[in-house]
Parts: sequence; C-alpha cells; structure tokens
Amino acid sequence: MDAVRGTATALVDLVLTDDYAYMDALPIAVQTSVLTPLAMLSDALDDRVDDPIIIAAIRAVKGSVRNVLAQCPLEMRELIEALP
Repeated sequence: MDAVRGTATALVDLVLTDDYAYMDALPIAVQTSVLTPLAMLSDALDDRVDDPIIIAAIRAVKGSVRNVLAQCPLEMRELIEALP
C-alpha cells in the first residue's frame, strides 16, 4: 500500500501545483473531470486516512478520467494507469 500511496501522491503533486499551472494547461474536459476527485484524493492523503478510503478516492479519480484519459499528458496518464 505504500507504493500505491506514493503513486497517488506523485499524481497529486504533478497536477495540483501551488500555481495550478499544470492543471490550467490540461484540456478543459480533463480539468472538469479530474479536479474534484483529485482534490478529494489529496485531502485523503494529507489526512493519512485508512487504506480503504484512499482506494475509494483513487477509484473516484480513475472513474472521473475514464472518458478523457487519452487527452491526459503521458506522465499523468501513466500515473493514473499505475493506480489500482
């Protein structure tokens, strides 16, 4: 589970930068699909919640980008695909 948390953290750190530059550069469809679930995942990671809640947040992220995954940049897509 440490590896899963590490990958999830890498995804959050990549996309949710302090200046939102990465998020702003994403296609609008990706932005609107991923922002809320990714923010929820970030909060869960920051709060060090139990593993089932982290997995649920990861599934929310993965479900939210299902239809727009091809529009995600390669690094973002690889991190999402590496999550369970």
